[in-house]
Amino acid sequence: MKTELLVVTPPANELPLTAVKNYCRISNTNDDTTVLPMLIQSARERAEQYCGRSFLNQTFQTYFNIIEREFFLPRPPIVSVGSLTLIYLNESSSLTLNKDYYLMGAKDMYIVLTATTYNLPKGFSPADDLSRFNVQVQYTAGYDSVYPFKADGTTQASKIPMGICEAIMKMVYAAYEMRADVQPTSRQGTSGFMEIPNDAKSLLDRYKIPQL
Repeated sequence: MKTELLVVTPPANELPLTAVKNYCRISNTNDDTTVLPMLIQSARERAEQYCGRSFLNQTFQTYFNIIEREFFLPRPPIVSVGSLTLIYLNESSSLTLNKDYYLMGAKDMYIVLTATTYNLPKGFSPADDLSRFNVQVQYTAGYDSVYPFKADGTTQASKIPMGICEAIMKMVYAAYEMRADVQPTSRQGTSGFMEIPNDAKSLLDRYKIPQL
């Protein structure tokens, strides 16, 4: 199965700068509006890629070229599904939650398509071979809409695990200390990259989706 994933609406904000600076013991303000915000976003993106999860709520659109009765959506935990559409060439048909498909599971929810109630495009019936269809899903995923830190660095209630926040901070600190290092590049792009520090990996491993 080929899957395409597009970020429709990115996270509304990143881990607060003050909280990161406090953790990393960075006192100067020269990089507050340039380097540090970039490193915080980059660290969060790399951590999400490593875990296969979304941390702060964001909206995705994913596309499957092969239809299956049951399938997981990328980057859980899933908050809600906005739309699910069957597509065949220039025909499309929107399916209805709790009628044509269901969300199952608790934390890492998955979609179950029902067997006989598809709202299919004109000329098709539930008895048709569904392998000709593609599936497009737009949904929101993430642990919470806020981090467990306020803008001033004090804590607040959030479902985002503190271990994830600490891992991002460790990644920012490592990247900030090595920011002068230049990565070699080629026509194909960067041939080197910043590794996630081992102590950050040990924190993220608790939340990483196992690769089967």
